Amino acid sequence: MTAYSNLKKPWRLLIAGVLSLLLIFFLLLLSISLLLSTNTGSTWVLSTIEANVSAVPNTQLQVGASSGTFLRGLNLQQLVFENEVSRTSVAELEARWNPWSVVSGGFYLSELTLSGLSVTLLETAEETTASSTDEFELFQLQALPISIEIAQLNLLNAQIELAQQIYQLDTLKLTAKLEGSTLSIEELSSSMQELTIEGELAVDLIEHYPLNAQLSWLFTQTAVEGIDELTGKLSLSGDLETLLVDHQLNLPLSLHSMGSINLGLFPDDSDGLQIDFSHSGDAIQLPLPQLQGYELPRLSLLSQGGLDSLELALELDLASELLPLVQVQAQAQTQGSKLELVSYALNTDTGIITGSAVLDWTEQITGSGSYQLSEANPLSYLTGEVPLQLSELFSNGEFSFEAQQENVNGSLIVESITAQVGDYPLQGSANVTVDNGVLIIEEIVRRQTILDKASPDLRDT
Repeated sequence: MTAYSNLKKPWRLLIAGVLSLLLIFFLLLLSISLLLSTNTGSTWVLSTIEANVSAVPNTQLQVGASSGTFLRGLNLQQLVFENEVSRTSVAELEARWNPWSVVSGGFYLSELTLSGLSVTLLETAEETTASSTDEFELFQLQALPISIEIAQLNLLNAQIELAQQIYQLDTLKLTAKLEGSTLSIEELSSSMQELTIEGELAVDLIEHYPLNAQLSWLFTQTAVEGIDELTGKLSLSGDLETLLVDHQLNLPLSLHSMGSINLGLFPDDSDGLQIDFSHSGDAIQLPLPQLQGYELPRLSLLSQGGLDSLELALELDLASELLPLVQVQAQAQTQGSKLELVSYALNTDTGIITGSAVLDWTEQITGSGSYQLSEANPLSYLTGEVPLQLSELFSNGEFSFEAQQENVNGSLIVESITAQVGDYPLQGSANVTVDNGVLIIEEIVRRQTILDKASPDLRDT
């Protein structure tokens, strides 16, 4: 035997070995395909998965009935998964996929439908969540070597129970694709009772979840008379640490809002939820029937702070065919169930009202405040002719009120009031109360009135 023949023999053995391995792999793949392409084989695989999952401590998986195959798609009924955190059940799950799509570098599901989904957060999980809010962590996904695409995902009659509150989702339809660590959702359509949402969303499943979303929404059956529906468009960007928001309310009025929300989800966010928003609008027609004929030519509202302590700054113009243009300015802040109107001012061409007030709704709605009034021409606010000359009205005082069931009681202390009635000055003060709908003028102190300058005969009359 020559040296050349001795060199060829190992290569022949290597090639024979590789071919044998390929043949074994092909036979194994053929056996798995045959196993997964039959109902019996798929049922066996499903039972094996169910047994292995249920073997995990505090975890249980149950499948009531199944049909179909792992090679093309499955129908599962009465699917239940429970652990120490939550209980999830699905009345029916229907999935269709193409397993050979992995050859092209992706996994393609043509349909995934879940009917009667119910998710319940168990009490132990609620207690754990409440006691560990500072340990919030987001799931982060390493880039997958293949893409996953769902051509049509349908979620029907879903119910989620959190903290003894039940949230009902009627329908959710979308297409989704996971490529690398980026999840893209398109053709989103969701309805939840009177709320409908449509749009698209893209989010990177990495630190803080950078995202971008374009959504439109519709809310019907409002409880306010004269307002049948609310509609708007919402744009989201940023991430779950600082979310950037741009919103346009279209109905029942046009109002643009933009700003940022610090969601306070991470341990370094010691201030919790914080917002910084500006709201603006032009030529706003007020939709309420009782306010027909009124318009807001200009509206600006700034809001900054947390939900328990929020600072507000309001500027608006109020126009009407019956009244002169009123310019409103106000500075306010909220503290829990209390709104403090630090300052307010209502200006017209001839007068101004300024003051401060406090509104409290801790147990019942109560309010109190002060005012200062200066008006050169009080009769300009009345229509038609008035057989009286009244000018140079000045007044200051305090007011308070409380709402009790169907009644509103209140008082107005007019510490000082002066005016010019024709050629005569008027000065005085008053204490006015409203008790169960009855107006009571308790005190009028007259310092100098028209009668002081009138003749004795006229005074006697």
